[in-house]
Amino acid sequence: MEKSRDEAAGFVTAAGGGDEEVSFGRLSVFFNARYESFDRDRKEADEERAYEGDTWGGQFGADYRITDAWVVGALVGFDHTSTNFDADVQATGFFPFPNEGGVQTHGGFLNIYSSYNITDGLYVEGTLGGGYTDYAFDRDVLYLDSGRATPIPVIAEGDTWGVQGSASGGVGYDFYFDAFSIGPYVRANYTRTYVDGFTEDDTNGSGLQMTFGEDNTDSFTSVVGLGASYAISTDFGVIIPQGRIEWEHEFARDRRTIEAQFVNDASGTTFLTRTDSPDRNYFNAAASVLVLLPNGWMAFADYEALLAYHELERHRGTRSASASSSDRRSGEGVASGPRRAAGGLPQPRSRVWGLNCWAPRQRARANALT
Repeated sequence: MEKSRDEAAGFVTAAGGGDEEVSFGRLSVFFNARYESFDRDRKEADEERAYEGDTWGGQFGADYRITDAWVVGALVGFDHTSTNFDADVQATGFFPFPNEGGVQTHGGFLNIYSSYNITDGLYVEGTLGGGYTDYAFDRDVLYLDSGRATPIPVIAEGDTWGVQGSASGGVGYDFYFDAFSIGPYVRANYTRTYVDGFTEDDTNGSGLQMTFGEDNTDSFTSVVGLGASYAISTDFGVIIPQGRIEWEHEFARDRRTIEAQFVNDASGTTFLTRTDSPDRNYFNAAASVLVLLPNGWMAFADYEALLAYHELERHRGTRSASASSSDRRSGEGVASGPRRAAGGLPQPRSRVWGLNCWAPRQRARANALT
């Protein structure tokens, strides 16, 4: 009876056979590794300087399946970002540094998340998190006074800190056609970031170090997306290639004004520096592959690109490994490594919580079908 039910659900036996079935257990642990590169060009009308850089980081976490439909989890992560500013425009008698400094950041964060399948196709999920970041700035520029006489080299450094809080929630529905699944989803994301003000150190004795005021940023975005996947059964497990496309709209983030002063300016003149206006509408496109292996193991790789954003190019890659505890039950003739051959596996939804909400739903669904 139990064997026939497994066969109907799309499980196949592994070579060698056994007398126990191993399905995804309630507890799972995982590690995600992430790399991102970005490059921003600059037009003459832009306020911000052009830059390029990259980010790498990792996440460790665990989730627990309270019921077949409800999963909760938490993760801690770290990341490092390196950004370099492009050189200024060369002119007659003005030869800028090859680059004009940059920013190095080191951060850590904590997220909690949950996913709940209301029906076989309808689901909701969300996340709540916070983080802390250390910033190290270096500014390498040539200063020209109002008379545009001999340029004065300025090499200054500064350190500060910042905090971030975020919340995100979404709902989606998946349609299943044997091994193929497709479904729309919507999501809302809110992030608030604070960076404390700081004063530069005058590294080369120019006397032109500066003090910068604090910076606050609010971002509220909506996401409308469509994802699809196809499950392919193999001798060693199930391979699931996937794709998704998203339209993202920014509601809250605007141009920001940051105050700055020369430390040695007795008059205390304040300069108001402004950022560029962010794009309101842009797209994210991604392709990924998930591999479900026997005994609760999963592997995942994802590539995502930012599209149609004004002069900004970004590419993000994520790799993940997950291991689950095993639920064992007797079953005559059932293999020790069941593998699901049919589809019905929802897509990853969010850059914010990504695989961390999505993978638990796959384990929950696999158990529900056994």
